[in-house]
Amino acid sequence: MKRTLQICLLLNFVFIGTISAQSDIKDVDFNNFTYQPFCGTAEPQTMTVKNGIFFSEIDVTPPTIDMPPAESKKTSQQSPIMRVFQRRYFSLYTTIYGDINGDAIDEAIVLTTCSTGGTGSYTEGFIYGIRDGNVQLLTRIEGGDRALGGLRSVKIENNLIVVERSRPDSSGDACCTEFVETASYRFSEDRVTPVGEKTSVALYPATRLNFPEGGNQVFFNLKISRDDKIKRFIISGRRGRTLNISTNHEKSTIRLYQGDATLLVPKPLQKGLDVRGKSNFTAKLNQTGDFIFEVSNLTTETLDVTVNVEIS
Repeated sequence: MKRTLQICLLLNFVFIGTISAQSDIKDVDFNNFTYQPFCGTAEPQTMTVKNGIFFSEIDVTPPTIDMPPAESKKTSQQSPIMRVFQRRYFSLYTTIYGDINGDAIDEAIVLTTCSTGGTGSYTEGFIYGIRDGNVQLLTRIEGGDRALGGLRSVKIENNLIVVERSRPDSSGDACCTEFVETASYRFSEDRVTPVGEKTSVALYPATRLNFPEGGNQVFFNLKISRDDKIKRFIISGRRGRTLNISTNHEKSTIRLYQGDATLLVPKPLQKGLDVRGKSNFTAKLNQTGDFIFEVSNLTTETLDVTVNVEIS
C-alpha cells in the first residue's frame, strides 16, 4: 500500500511538472527548436536549430556532359571541375519576453538571421505564445536584408512591440545602413498592427567644420570607438581647390562620402571606384558648396585620432 501511494504521488508530480513546463513560455528551449523562416524566398523553409544554429550544405554541381575521349582528355587538362554548393545558415541572436496583449502572461519574441551563401543576410522575428498548453507561433515581425529593413532590436513597452530596423540612404544599397527606423505595433487577433508614426534617425550625423577667419586649415582630435565606426564632417569648398585630409593614425581610414571631386590620393584603379585613404586623402573639388567626408575605425579597438583638414 505504501509503495502504491509513493508511485501515485510520483506520477502526480511528473504530470503537474509537465503542465507547468508547457504553461510558461520561458521554459521553451528556443535554441533547440524548429522554425520556418522565409530567408529571402517566397515560401518558408523548415530549419531545426541545435544550440541556436542550423547549417546545411548541398552539392548542386551540374552533371558533366559525356564527350569523346579526345575532347574529354583535353578538357580535363585545361581545368578541374568546379564544385557548386547550396548553403543555408540560420541562427538566433536574441529572445525577448514580455506581455504583448495585456493578459499578464508573457510571450516570446525570437529574432533570427538567415543567409543562403551570398551577401544577403535576412532577419526575421517570430512571436510565440502558449495556447492550450502548447507552444504556438502567433505571428511574425517582418525584417529584411541588412539595410533593407533588417531588424536591429525589439523591445516591449506598455504592451506595445517597439521595433528598430535598418534603412539605407537614397541609393537603396542593402550593404550600408544609414538610418535607424523605429516603429511601434499592437498585437491583437494574432497579428501586429502599426501604432503611431514611424521615426527615423541618421546613424552617422555630420558635424560642420569651420576654418578660422582668414585660414584654410583646421586640426581637431577625435575618438572613434569600435561601436561608433564612422564619424562624418561637413566642409565648404570652392571648385578648382584641392582638399587634403590626413590623420595621425594608420588604422583610421578616410573617405569622401558626399560631393563631386576627383581623387588624387589614393589614385583609384578605375573611374568611379570607391576608395578609402588609409591616413591621407587628397581630391580636386569639382563643385562649389558642401562636402561630407568620414573618418572610419575598421578595427575592434577605440582609436584616438588627430585629423588635419586643409583646402588649398
